[in-house]
Amino acid sequence: GDLPVAGNWDGGAAANVGVWRGGVFHLRNDDGSISKVDWGQAGDLPVSGNWDGSGPDNVGVFRPSTGKFHLRMDDGSLTVLDWGQSGDLPVAANWDGGNGGPAVNVGVWR
Repeated sequence: GDLPVAGNWDGGAAANVGVWRGGVFHLRNDDGSISKVDWGQAGDLPVSGNWDGSGPDNVGVFRPSTGKFHLRMDDGSLTVLDWGQSGDLPVAANWDGGNGGPAVNVGVWR
């Protein structure tokens, strides 16, 4: 039931792996330690990226039942984006070159 995620959680030189399990992200850091982030609910799909353009990557979920992304920022706050619909699969990347910064955007595969 785990779903894989990858990102640079600790700001180190490389990305690391993690899993999203029942509303909790289990993220492996460069030193082998695990960080847990309670984010999402049953039925959500995990995403990761540097949403706010500063610091390490963050976690988020796409909620197919509402077509909304729930993205966690560096300070722990929530940003909700209405982008998608039921049946879509979430994707995340820096589509536009950051528009002057390193921020990641979200999209859907339909």
